[in-house]
Amino acid sequence: MKRRQVLKNSTKVTVASGALLLAGCSSVFGGLEIVEINSDVTNFGNIVVRVLVNNSGSSSAGATLIGQVDIQDGDTYTESRNITVLGGESNTYILRFDISLGDLGKRYEYDVWLE
Repeated sequence: MKRRQVLKNSTKVTVASGALLLAGCSSVFGGLEIVEINSDVTNFGNIVVRVLVNNSGSSSAGATLIGQVDIQDGDTYTESRNITVLGGESNTYILRFDISLGDLGKRYEYDVWLE
């Protein structure tokens, strides 16, 4: 499920409708589940995606968290990081995307998954 946002071009870069929070989104991998995703645009125009990952198992589980931002009529940005979540716990992870100034003012979609 992709999410759409808009980058605004001004002295302060903000998302048109504020931060987007999505709960109930689910991506499951080896006992790990993405349960919440939100994104913000920084003052410098970069995109920050925060991902809450839950481990429903009784032991630690690890995966690669991958995020992708696709700028309409622009570039596609991909970031990843290795994560480990203790059994029965949840952790929030942050993916930061350094967006080109040429992509300001364009709509974007983003997606996050586990591998």
